[in-house]
Amino acid sequence: MNHYEDAAQAAVIAWAMVARLPNPPVAQKNRVSDYLYHPANGGKRSPREAARLKAQGVKAGVMDLHLVIPRVPYTGLWIEMKHGKNKPTDGQKDWAEIVTACGAKVVVCYTAQEAIDTIVEYLKVSQ
Repeated sequence: MNHYEDAAQAAVIAWAMVARLPNPPVAQKNRVSDYLYHPANGGKRSPREAARLKAQGVKAGVMDLHLVIPRVPYTGLWIEMKHGKNKPTDGQKDWAEIVTACGAKVVVCYTAQEAIDTIVEYLKVSQ
């Protein structure tokens, strides 16, 4: 991920830390950030570290953000952050195919605001 994507993703997380859910799945966990996470799969690694992480289940192509809250008809939301003319990699396309087949919604976002708007709209799907 490039620095612009890093900053955009950090802005989404900062928003999620203050955004409240009106009817959270767990009463004491009412911030969007309680249900949104970044699987730290990216980044440059030494061959030894990459092999160790792969043995632990790290997968190429896993998207940047995962919101675990299901909203009919979806089982969750995956967001891939991109910048400029960047497009999803083949690994990301493969992961998108897998999670879509499992019922998740997948979105590619190019700005923090687009990702925030996507999350807000997703959370309204069955409310």
